Amino acid sequence: MILAALLALQAQSVYIDKPGVVRWTGNRQEAALFGANYVLPTASDYRAAGYLHADRKKMIDEDMAQFERMG
Repeated sequence: MILAALLALQAQSVYIDKPGVVRWTGNRQEAALFGANYVLPTASDYRAAGYLHADRKKMIDEDMAQFERMG
């Protein structure tokens, strides 16, 4: 079962072409995936903000504005 899953993942691998587009290896079509990894902000930044009495909500708002600018 695990071997079958690994083989399926290998068949679905991606690469980045010269212009920077992520493409599927098998058919060379653009891999249009959805998702984002976000830790509020990074754990160490969040912790450090507490030590400095920084505004954590403002930090998060700035991060969300950056996501919006990235589309």
